[in-house]
Amino acid sequence: MRARGGGRLLKWLVLVAVGVLAVTALPVLLLRFVAPPTSAFMLEAALEARQTHERNYRTEYEWVDLEAISPNAALAVVASEDQLFPFHAGFDLKSIREAVRENAHRRHPRGACSSRPAGRRSASSRCT
Repeated sequence: MRARGGGRLLKWLVLVAVGVLAVTALPVLLLRFVAPPTSAFMLEAALEARQTHERNYRTEYEWVDLEAISPNAALAVVASEDQLFPFHAGFDLKSIREAVRENAHRRHPRGACSSRPAGRRSASSRCT
């Protein structure tokens, strides 16, 4: 009887893990093939225009494939987000370790970066 309860728990844990993976991975995979309808920067500009009562504001943009822009521009976007990205596989473990050590002694914890530049992602996060 007890083994059966443990099996249910394991089944639920696996289902939760698959669900979390699906919820996080599917949007990223979708954005690989579909241009996002907007970005955080576009939304911020539209909100600012609305707050200042600019009635004629319109965001004009054209999404282009990564291959259509200069390799230097692409590298600059990645470097602006995470200067160490070429030297780690998406998770800057050294920065994460440093943040954990510092947070043990800080009143207000800081975060560490994990970079996942995507082909079409336009919004970058700032790590402090």
